[in-house]
Amino acid sequence: AKQERANLPVVLCASYLYNIGIKNAEKIHQSEEPELIAQESPNAAREIMEKLGARPELVEEIMKMVGDHSKPSQGADLDQKVLYDADTLAYMAACEKKQGVDESEFTAKLDRIFLTDAGKNLARQVLLET
Repeated sequence: AKQERANLPVVLCASYLYNIGIKNAEKIHQSEEPELIAQESPNAAREIMEKLGARPELVEEIMKMVGDHSKPSQGADLDQKVLYDADTLAYMAACEKKQGVDESEFTAKLDRIFLTDAGKNLARQVLLET
């Protein structure tokens, strides 16, 4: 977020609260499907942020971000793109290392998957250099 000059407080809050609805999805829907987590996350995020005394504008912005787990369009705001890249990198880093994939092919895929330059560079560091 810092390298892209995104709104750091917004991206950090949204990152911490991104999948906060997982327990509600499990309890209400008996499922961990990403769509259901995205559906349940905004209200859970609002509850936490209001208890912490966050400004209403910030609460609304975070609710919007944690409720949208789809890939942002090219015209999406920078904060949403940075959040998407962070979530994608966290997911990919948790998966097994690439197996049987040509490094140049893998790098080309990273360039298509990640939306920001900082996300692409960090993905290369985390996924290729370790």
